[in-house]
Amino acid sequence: MTRGAKSEISQVANEFFRARMVPQPRNKETWESRKTSAPVTVEKNMSIKKVLCATINHDHPQKGMLHAMRGIFGDLNVRDHDYCQLKRNGYTNQTFLAACLDHKPDWIWLQLQDTNIISDKEILEVRKHLPKTVITHWTGDARQEISSYLSSICRATHLTLISSVGMIPMFLKAGASQVEYLQIGLDWHEDVMGEPDWTPPFRVPEVVLIAGHYGDAFPGTRQREEAVRALQEAGIDVGIVGNWGGPWPVVGSCHVKQQHHVWKRAKVCLNVNNFNEIEQYYSDRQLISMASGTPVVCHYIPGLEREFALGHHCYSYETRYQLVRFVQELLNDELARKRMGQAGRSEVIKNHTWFSRFLSVLPMVEKIRQNLPG
Repeated sequence: MTRGAKSEISQVANEFFRARMVPQPRNKETWESRKTSAPVTVEKNMSIKKVLCATINHDHPQKGMLHAMRGIFGDLNVRDHDYCQLKRNGYTNQTFLAACLDHKPDWIWLQLQDTNIISDKEILEVRKHLPKTVITHWTGDARQEISSYLSSICRATHLTLISSVGMIPMFLKAGASQVEYLQIGLDWHEDVMGEPDWTPPFRVPEVVLIAGHYGDAFPGTRQREEAVRALQEAGIDVGIVGNWGGPWPVVGSCHVKQQHHVWKRAKVCLNVNNFNEIEQYYSDRQLISMASGTPVVCHYIPGLEREFALGHHCYSYETRYQLVRFVQELLNDELARKRMGQAGRSEVIKNHTWFSRFLSVLPMVEKIRQNLPG
């Protein structure tokens, strides 16, 4: 690592850890008003000491969540319950309960989505045996409807956390007793530091879009097509990293945890979500691209101005004209690219890692625990 890189990480890390116990509120009208509003303090005598994390692992573990939890509570106080791997090795309906009874956590952090492995009955059984344990579940997915399985998890847990404001009414209707907005976070090692190192085996164009093509399954696919087409017609060097076919300028593919190394080699990152009409919903691509230090031009989503200072941390477009203008402006001005890239990277490191996410929700979890009988 170069001396300059070490200096940047050290400066941002110092700012982050000085502020880590006073996470900023996320519910103001703009990024500027959020920045200047009073902080949410964490109680001096926290009763939550031990955590069990049960996160999804289809093809890779959620290392960032586990790393952040252990950074906050300590290695010995955080247990990783990899239920997907346990399912592959012989999971029973007593596996989750046994792990909870053995560790006796004060907080159980679940990321189940639609895995159908840990059931609502198992969760309720844990609540019966450990009445002072707070059980929360978080989902970063956005779908047209909430499945019966996910509805049952909403009803069985104390708190439902979702990565959009716009879907809160749907989860309340599904039976959740309490629903709060908690956006997806950055994994420190993989998304911020870019570890392990990886070199793309393909040419990275000046403007790159990393995304899948899902046909009519998600409305964002057509918006991605429109964006790429607009840039092509403007004579801009744009390429796609993902599972696209047909006439599109696909240059290669990468794993989700290799995105950082593609983004940082481009001059401009283009990001278009699967859904761009849901209030404050965006995928981790928004954060990973910004963490790369390359400036980001993204499709506008309602409420994005509460998350970022648009025009400073990133550009957000609503029309083809805006998209092309923003991209051309950045391509033609190296200083502007550097300025926005650095501002975006600093912002997501300070306020959008899993450390920040867990610290922001911790007072809420603590309050729930204080009100539990037992």
